Amino acid sequence: PKRKQASIALWTDLSISAIDRLNESSSSDHVKQVLADIFMLDDHRTDSRSAIVMDLFFYTLQFAKREQFSRDKTSAFFSIIKRIFEMCIETPFDNKDLTHDYFKDLLICHSVQRPPYSLALFSATNVMRISQHALNTFFRHFDMYKYTFTPEVSLDLALKYSEMPPTPPPEA
Repeated sequence: PKRKQASIALWTDLSISAIDRLNESSSSDHVKQVLADIFMLDDHRTDSRSAIVMDLFFYTLQFAKREQFSRDKTSAFFSIIKRIFEMCIETPFDNKDLTHDYFKDLLICHSVQRPPYSLALFSATNVMRISQHALNTFFRHFDMYKYTFTPEVSLDLALKYSEMPPTPPPEA
């Protein structure tokens, strides 16, 4: 696994119109339907992988709503969670520390004003609450995401010693 460079994630996954559609939704079923339409998760009721992604996205939005995030904060926060999820599942090898470092870099990128590299979108209080939320939800379930979404790695090892005669095959 290699380290990723954090970049601004505002409006990359959820547009203004998508957030407006989600905010207009009065029930959790309707929010999930809108998310299913946006991210092609139509099989979230029958496929366990899609259901896990749907839950991650839904509860990410619930947190943003509970924290009363504006549309731009909601979009950036959602994209941060989506990006660290994608990094988590891109390799079957352990990358928890790299993913956490990437998460911290993304948060800094959205909480410090340094155009064009970062913008001060989140306050210090927002950063603290987002960090606590990510640790208590995403990183607590990190191994489950890894197990569910990445292929199992197996090693088939064959050794050949140069100074020894070959081992005869076992007798049947």
